[in-house]
Amino acid sequence: RIFRSSREADQLIREGEVLKQPDLAELLEQLVIDGEGLFYKGEIAEKISRICRDDGGYLTRDDFEEYRTIKREPLKVSYRGNEIAINPPPSSGGILVGFALKLMEAVDSWKFKPGDEAWLDTVAFIQRMTNRARIEAFVEHPSDDPALKLLDPEYLEIYKKEIRQRTASFRGTTHISIVDKDGNMASMTSSNGEGSGVMIPGTGFMFNNMLGEEDLNPGGFHEWNPNERMTSMMTPGILKMKSGASVVFGSGGSNRIRTAIFQILLNLIDFKIPLNESIEAPRIHIEEKQLHVEKGFGLVQLKKLKDLYPNHKIWSEKSLFFGGAHSVSRGPKGYSGAGDGRRGGVAAVVSNEE
Repeated sequence: RIFRSSREADQLIREGEVLKQPDLAELLEQLVIDGEGLFYKGEIAEKISRICRDDGGYLTRDDFEEYRTIKREPLKVSYRGNEIAINPPPSSGGILVGFALKLMEAVDSWKFKPGDEAWLDTVAFIQRMTNRARIEAFVEHPSDDPALKLLDPEYLEIYKKEIRQRTASFRGTTHISIVDKDGNMASMTSSNGEGSGVMIPGTGFMFNNMLGEEDLNPGGFHEWNPNERMTSMMTPGILKMKSGASVVFGSGGSNRIRTAIFQILLNLIDFKIPLNESIEAPRIHIEEKQLHVEKGFGLVQLKKLKDLYPNHKIWSEKSLFFGGAHSVSRGPKGYSGAGDGRRGGVAAVVSNEE
């Protein structure tokens, strides 16, 4: 009823039509007046817990009243002498990016050229192993601290061994990054998630569907452990390079976030590609054993990838499917920024000097 077209009742709202959400407008105004207590301790919490009680959900008033925001230290990972601070657990995105980078240290990147078929095959193979390690660490054999497990040198060595043996026979959501004149840096990723289609009556507010995100909850809707914080694939972070430059990065894109960030960091560190070119370079992504290849690779590279990965999709255009990594940097050469065109990103250097 809310999102349908006013002209055709069986269609979603279309360009040129006006979307009216008076209930949501009233809720937002009330939140400004009453503060977060309205959501966690007031009428909204009561409505949600009542819906869950009546229709088989899990949330109770106690869950809302006892919720607390926790400020955590970043997960710190080194890659070829460059230091990266990234989103820590319970987020899984930062761990998996760090895991993939540690695997890449087993590869002599100087033997490759950016974007050639051997390099792309290596990146795709590491993505596949990261997917496998994610299932093992978070689903099949979960540990109290998956970060320590995935980044443990002995555990990494098992996967690095596979890479060394293989490389010897080669064939081939919204994000903001900020840095100021004093060197303060901030990286923030925010997600709308995925709507469930269930509205809280009288609010215009829709329940989210994070337990339905397969990459976050591969065990399925009812397999999440009680009293355990939800994970996330969001991966805001800061890279401090040996050159003295610092890069603030992050991306939207659900489970493509980690593969986008992984490839951008490889471009910046291994190939010394400038920030804007690192962002704009075409990407690949493996999902459910299918290789997705973004537009921008040459005919020879595409042929090799098609041969190596029969189950593939070649995208005809650059797409928001592959993320939107809006990033900024500060270093010896000054400030720069790159807004990812895949998601309408922009970058600006603002000066208040007269």
